[in-house]
Amino acid sequence: MPRQSSRIKLPRAAFAFVTSLLAVSTLASIGCRSQSPQENAQSVAKESESSPTIGHDGPAAEPSDFEPDQVDPSSVHRSTDPTASSLKGFPEGFVGTATCARCHQPQYESYLKTHHSRSLRPASADDSPSGKAFDHPKSQRSYRIVKNGEQTFHHEERYFGASPLTNDRIVTGHYPVEFVMGSGAFAKAYLVRDGDYLLQSPITWYAGAKEFEIAPGYDSPNQVGFRRVVTEGCMFCHAGIVSTENENPNRFAVHEHAIGCERCHGAGQQHANLYQSVSQTAIPIETSQSAIFNPRDSDRVLSEAVCAQCHLDGDVTVFATSVADGSNPGDKDVQSYHIGHWDFRPGDDLGRLRTDYKGVGDLANDKTFSNHFDQMWKSDCYIQSTTLTCITCHDPHGGAIPEDKVSHFRKLCLDCHGDIDCEVPHDRRVERNANDCADCHMPHRPSDVPHTSTTNHRIAVYRDDDSSDTSTGLTADSETNIRVLRRVDAANDLGDDEQRRRDQLAKAKLAILKVFEGNDQPILSIDTHQLTESLSDLPPHHAIIAKAAFRRGQALQRSQDASPDEIKREFNRAHHFAVKALREIQSPTLQRQELLELLADKRMTDEAFGEAVALYEELVRIRRDPRDWFNLALCYAQQKRIADAEAALQRAIRMDPAYAKPYGSLAKIYMHLDVSMAQQYDALFRLLDRKP
Repeated sequence: MPRQSSRIKLPRAAFAFVTSLLAVSTLASIGCRSQSPQENAQSVAKESESSPTIGHDGPAAEPSDFEPDQVDPSSVHRSTDPTASSLKGFPEGFVGTATCARCHQPQYESYLKTHHSRSLRPASADDSPSGKAFDHPKSQRSYRIVKNGEQTFHHEERYFGASPLTNDRIVTGHYPVEFVMGSGAFAKAYLVRDGDYLLQSPITWYAGAKEFEIAPGYDSPNQVGFRRVVTEGCMFCHAGIVSTENENPNRFAVHEHAIGCERCHGAGQQHANLYQSVSQTAIPIETSQSAIFNPRDSDRVLSEAVCAQCHLDGDVTVFATSVADGSNPGDKDVQSYHIGHWDFRPGDDLGRLRTDYKGVGDLANDKTFSNHFDQMWKSDCYIQSTTLTCITCHDPHGGAIPEDKVSHFRKLCLDCHGDIDCEVPHDRRVERNANDCADCHMPHRPSDVPHTSTTNHRIAVYRDDDSSDTSTGLTADSETNIRVLRRVDAANDLGDDEQRRRDQLAKAKLAILKVFEGNDQPILSIDTHQLTESLSDLPPHHAIIAKAAFRRGQALQRSQDASPDEIKREFNRAHHFAVKALREIQSPTLQRQELLELLADKRMTDEAFGEAVALYEELVRIRRDPRDWFNLALCYAQQKRIADAEAALQRAIRMDPAYAKPYGSLAKIYMHLDVSMAQQYDALFRLLDRKP
């Protein structure tokens, strides 16, 4: 049993809740009457978990071009997401790596030696030692690995006070481990299960330290614990074959765990059918007619795209509006709202599907662990060659690791250079590093993943006074304040209109991203009127216009130097395009979820609680976020549905027992019903609301 507090007497319901090891069922309503005093409802609904108040406090006239639409729940609120289910077999066209292995056994056996073959696997009882523990003082949380038979659980507790030795703590997470993510060459991450959802565990095993420690991205006082939901987008570079039902990224089926044959060679059904239909005496099939993609037989652009689908990592990514023809975004017959990473197929030109961008200057975010293409494309060796690419040095099928790696890789360099090209004398090179070319020209550099260093894939002459990477091979755009990662096809001309469209979207997406990092300046520099003029004729862009206008309106409020008219104009623009986009996007995609949140927050602060309830109720059905349940509770309270508000607050606590605000709202609900219980919930709220 988790340790109980020595100073804090938890309320009966709350104690049962936090010590039940997060059972899926929610606590029943506790003696609450639906006709509680009105002041209870007003008190509970006083503060929402939405972003800052959305302007409705001035008499400014509505701008004529964006009158707010009334939200019609029948047209906007659709529950199209079915209950998650386990899918059998493979998506259309795919056969799985085991089918490939029947004819390609040597390649399969060598593949099993690669890191890709261990990118994702089901957890087993042997993965983690029972009882292994560590504390994270920054966030005042403790972690343990717990075994129950063959099942491994990750366990989290929030403690109160400066010392992790205190018994004043509550259980904030206890979930079964379902998947191990990562080969273990650098680290292993863990995915845990909560009902329909996979969550990232804050526990990671680091190969360099040979220890369990806090996961990358969690080493802060405000880390989110077990709140981070893993989406199908997160799985793109770790799982082999994944599919979603009805395009909800939060609920997906994993058909093949590790990165397998079809991620590099394409869907194999047609290829397998072709060869199974050929008799022993038939004329051999030409490679070009084999209905499969082989990177070694293609040009550098298409070969490189196979690796770049994962190893090209920008700050923001902009996709084509059509998979069929990314250069023709205006073709209404082939537009799509849902193009993403999983739409890439080996043999595709990746630059037609997507463009990746990185911030520059103050907006730079120097990723090193998964930024291989950004580095390689800056290399003079790459720029001056027509053949140098990933598989020049890396064998995707693995094979035996060379016993003398230095000599092996030096030979690859000397195929082009020869000894005469090195200005350092041979004897000095041997003395310094056994004449290791990569040690000088591709040195290891610190990584953004703790306890790891990675090979710098920018091949260059590094001197003692060298600073960081330059921008060789990249293009800078002073207007958009972004640098464009060189596209997979350097000669790929998307056309001026399409390139301009992608650049505008990238600027808006990067600005929205920076808002969540606490930097309002980029979003304040966005001209949403110009964005609307340029992009509103393409329905897939209505969502980004709404989100940019909404975040800019919030930033203007925070700046305290904008006029009420300007603020109201932004929120009206956001409202207008959010409603349009929700009518256009019927599936529970990520875009729909973000728009539902935007519109629900606005309708709640506009005091249109009935409309807000319909929007939040859809949100809680299609994603896992305790803030949605909290805001839904506030709206229920305003409608005097106090029993429903209580149940929603309990759901929020079950999802994140360290989330302070629901405890405070429950204290207000019980204020006129059970003073003792109200005081105890309030005590928990005050403890959890303190910053670690």
